[in-house]
Amino acid sequence: MYDIQEIRKDFPILEREVYGRPLVYLDNGATTQKPRCVVEAMTDEYYNVNANVHRGVHFLSQQATELHEAARETVRRFLNARSPAEIVFTRGTTESINLVASCFGEAFMRKGDEVILSEMEHHSNIVSWQLLQARKGIKLRVVPINDRGELMLDEYERLFNDRTRIVSVTHVSNVLGTVNLLQCCKDAWYDADAKTWKEGKKYLQVSTDEVYGALGAEGYFMETTPLCPHSPYSASKASADMFVKAFHDTYGMPINITRCSNNYGPYQFPEKLIPLLINNAKHHKTLPVYGDGMQIRDWLYVMDHCKAIDMVANGGKDGEVYNVGGHNERPNIFIVKTVIEQLHDRLKDEGISEELIKHVADRLGHDRRYGIDPTKIKNDLGWYPETPFEKGIVLTIDWYLNHEEWMNHVTSGDYQNYYQDMYKNK
Repeated sequence: MYDIQEIRKDFPILEREVYGRPLVYLDNGATTQKPRCVVEAMTDEYYNVNANVHRGVHFLSQQATELHEAARETVRRFLNARSPAEIVFTRGTTESINLVASCFGEAFMRKGDEVILSEMEHHSNIVSWQLLQARKGIKLRVVPINDRGELMLDEYERLFNDRTRIVSVTHVSNVLGTVNLLQCCKDAWYDADAKTWKEGKKYLQVSTDEVYGALGAEGYFMETTPLCPHSPYSASKASADMFVKAFHDTYGMPINITRCSNNYGPYQFPEKLIPLLINNAKHHKTLPVYGDGMQIRDWLYVMDHCKAIDMVANGGKDGEVYNVGGHNERPNIFIVKTVIEQLHDRLKDEGISEELIKHVADRLGHDRRYGIDPTKIKNDLGWYPETPFEKGIVLTIDWYLNHEEWMNHVTSGDYQNYYQDMYKNK
């Protein structure tokens, strides 16, 4: 049995308090926290051995190379691989999947070949294969999961055939990642004998309006709107929401679910529309717009969303779902032209104009319109969107213009590869 408190001691950052409470770090989709032994090993290497690996004949370079290869051997033994040459170090899971898809896919896959995924996949294990599908005409097959979050292996066996080239399935996802968290909370908070939960504990699921599917020209998503996701990503989010509700219905776990519209604001990674537009326009790069650009989203300033999460966490009625929307419906092309106008006027740059707009092929499963009805959270908790889009977009552009160093940092390395894969040949 794992002693969670002993494990936490290996992560000094978890001794911090945030807003008066012990830090709980759940953002492992972006970066993980490193245990003390890893940080100490990295520090020791930098202080005592740091040198180029495989690129020098001097003592430190040879020593660094030996340590690097020893790490490869350690991983080989852990995975029971046949040779250290089979171990390739990357900067993360997304890069690993992209590497396999681009290298193996381009070299060995032909039109009609198949890749098997599952319903539980994160978009990092979907987009790479979708790009390969568009380039080479391969087929994607999807293994369903049952109500317990388990792969339906009988269905998998039926999908597997002589055209199958790769099976790419994760063991952690929006679905199973949520189930794991739910189970951890249940283990920590639930007294099985008394069938009671600890006071002051609640599981809050921050979801998305994508789980509802798409709207027509009129109407809004309400909390009672049936879930109807149209992409593997949104399906995984909907499945995660259903597991949260199931833990509430089955075990009485105190929960809330929030479903928000499109967020924008500071610190948003530039794969997202607004920071991508800002960065590209500043450098006179093309501004890619999916399809005709008339996809409508309800834009919600990030601080308004944070306030909603806080209010639901502290005052939300047990078991309830709350939609969080900004009453700021705008088509994507409107967003693009607004950013162009703002940057053109502020930077006095004639090179920033609508001539930079380039319409590219629409992405698969791209819903036409989302719109949120936030009446329930307004009536129950007194929340309302404080930031109209006209104000929020100015605040957002101001932030990115004043944080050029941050933008330069996050757009280096992997992002460039991601960007090229997303928009080349379109």
